[in-house]
Amino acid sequence: MGPILPLEAIIGVVRAYYVFATFFIVVLVTVPYLRRTLLAYGKATADRSPPKHFSLEQITVRKSWFWHFYALGLPWTCTLLFLYLKPESGFVTREAFDRSGSGRGQVGAGYVQPPIETVLALAMMVAQTGRRLYENFYVHVPSEATMHVAHYVHGLAYYFLTPIAVGIEGWRRAERSLGWTDLRFRHVCGIALFAYGWYEQHLAHVALADLRIPGKKKGTATSTTISTRNVYAQPKARWFKHVSSPHYFFEMVIYLSFCVLTGFENLTSALVFGYVVISLGIEADQSWRWYKAKFADEVPRNWKRFIPFVL
Repeated sequence: MGPILPLEAIIGVVRAYYVFATFFIVVLVTVPYLRRTLLAYGKATADRSPPKHFSLEQITVRKSWFWHFYALGLPWTCTLLFLYLKPESGFVTREAFDRSGSGRGQVGAGYVQPPIETVLALAMMVAQTGRRLYENFYVHVPSEATMHVAHYVHGLAYYFLTPIAVGIEGWRRAERSLGWTDLRFRHVCGIALFAYGWYEQHLAHVALADLRIPGKKKGTATSTTISTRNVYAQPKARWFKHVSSPHYFFEMVIYLSFCVLTGFENLTSALVFGYVVISLGIEADQSWRWYKAKFADEVPRNWKRFIPFVL
């Protein structure tokens, strides 16, 4: 009996998706109409006038639907973690390991991610999607802002494929025993970097929410009025003093931690990180330009777009 899912084919498809997505977003930036239509969302679309005739810009959904991404990503990542720890579940059969590994205890060729790295990566992804789902209900302030339906579909694909990407190369190994003796210095560094990025991104999201409604208490975001929801201001708390989008920067730090965790040997995770750097760098630039246009007198002189003190 062969594997229920062709492991190497899955790895190839996931890698191809992130290569294509990275290339596609770079192309979009070079075409002003597509950049304005497909990339801009949230506050960047708040001041748009309704088009007189039908256009691609009208095919939108509410930005508040972001919670769908995490509602998909959280249970899916938990499912993958369970399946990995229970190889007898049949996701990839024991017979497949024995036949394809030729006694070497692995399926296919190439880098084999150790069990501890696979489990830690999936656990980190659970923590990230779980926190983001929480924030969407208890921190973020809903607005009437929109995003293009293509952005929405990509978000769903991203949170379906990324949990696979950070752990799929660990499925090559048949032996999945775990122990504290497997812990390495790079694992500690990866976890620490993730925890710091995770915490700082949360604080940045809280700062943005508090800015929209001064004095807002957690859990009251959904009770605000439409007129209040659509108010924007210049953020100045913590890392916002140095960079326009610290929440994007710390998102990058979070995905960098997955690469550190695996010693930069997991090509699939590296491709995810490359996509995150390019896409969030572009979004950070758009956000910086929007703040510059709206709050020119309040923007610090050396305010960076994406990476504090650097870029």
